Amino acid sequence: MAYLVVLLAAFLTKPFFNTKLCRGEYGFFKTYFLYGGIGSFAIFFGVFFLFGTQALENDQSTGNYAFLTTARLALLCLSVYLSGISWAVYKIKLRSDFSPIMNFYVVAILIVSVLLLPSVLFRAPVMCAVYAAALFVLYKTAWNGVFINKEAASD
Repeated sequence: MAYLVVLLAAFLTKPFFNTKLCRGEYGFFKTYFLYGGIGSFAIFFGVFFLFGTQALENDQSTGNYAFLTTARLALLCLSVYLSGISWAVYKIKLRSDFSPIMNFYVVAILIVSVLLLPSVLFRAPVMCAVYAAALFVLYKTAWNGVFINKEAASD
């Protein structure tokens, strides 16, 4: 079941990265705190609500494994979501005149999100491989080699 969520995340990656949110059109506070913070908690608790209860109910020897698989799935979903939020914050930084402290904060956000990706690769390599393979197949077939729509980016 977890791999179906990974495939769903791969299928929804292009529509997510082409939204107004990922283009940075909502402003820093709304993008980072509202969508980034509350959205991350919603994704994390949503994954654990859907899959964590089954992992906690399983008292046999596979209970720990099921719980760790749920944590890996949540980490993969969060890394995809937070990479979009980080991209949006970077786009906002390019268009705005932030103070030097705020510029440093945005760079720190980008560094943390980049550091999240290797940890996902290390903790969930099979899920990442399935996600990457699904993205590649979708990119070559359904999306016709276009990931970011230029007409959507110029609106």
